[in-house]
Amino acid sequence: MSEYFRVNNTRLSKYLYSLGFDKQSEYINGKETWLFKKSDDLQESLDFFFSMRKKLRNWLQQITGE
Repeated sequence: MSEYFRVNNTRLSKYLYSLGFDKQSEYINGKETWLFKKSDDLQESLDFFFSMRKKLRNWLQQITGE
């Protein structure tokens, strides 16, 4: 299954699905995991998601002083 990217995070799963990526569901120990077929578009979307998450965390640290 190395041709699929496994997602356990609900927010990331919904983000990728909302962009139109097809998903497959898999249940492990009673919990749903979504699988997305690897592609260049998927990687670009993941890079964007994680870069925005990092920027948000940095911004929050700056305004809260932590």
